[in-house]
Amino acid sequence: MKKVSFIILLLLVAFPVQISLAELKENSLSIEKEKIILMDSKKKNIADIFRVTKFEEIKDYCSIERNGQTNYLFLIIGKNSETRGNRVVLLSLMKGKLENIWEGLKEKYNPWKILTQDVDGDGKLEICIGVWKKARFHPVFDNRLFVFGFEDGQIFPKWLGSRLSSPMLDFGFADVDQDGLCELISLELQRNGRHRIISYKWTGFGFEGFKILAEDILENKLDENRFCKK
Repeated sequence: MKKVSFIILLLLVAFPVQISLAELKENSLSIEKEKIILMDSKKKNIADIFRVTKFEEIKDYCSIERNGQTNYLFLIIGKNSETRGNRVVLLSLMKGKLENIWEGLKEKYNPWKILTQDVDGDGKLEICIGVWKKARFHPVFDNRLFVFGFEDGQIFPKWLGSRLSSPMLDFGFADVDQDGLCELISLELQRNGRHRIISYKWTGFGFEGFKILAEDILENKLDENRFCKK
């Protein structure tokens, strides 16, 4: 892979990923660590509330929108004493209620980050989830990327990656070569203990290394606001 000049990034040091959810407003939603509040169409009265159980919190989330309104929410939920989650929950807002319609990636998967992205350029969003688990041909706990298709409220596996070219610390998406398609961006561990940022293109069967964006850095997290599309 061809090395390119270093791209200046503002990077944070916390890992695994945890986002600040307090009082975040999205359409008629108030998303906090312990609960999600759905307001009515006039945003004056509470239509529904989704609460996590005691000693749990929302670690990360992403949404599926249509016509400027949120139709679905994917949540990573886990114990508030842990940095990773213990399951992924899918909420539907289609009937004006917060309806729990699916739960998955429980127990051994330890999900820690979730993003929506059109990975293959077909105009449909995929659900991209960072997990920490063992793999069949790599039987040690490590960060891995799972990509799921999503259509009409149904979720199905599209690519369950064992590992990328090097151990992954964080991931996101950005259009590196300005071709209109976002590449996978991975922050990875080098053999010398430092880190690098590398981009991957979707090939139809998985991800193939594209460009090295930075090497020999010490940061532990990608700054999604300035570099990655969420």
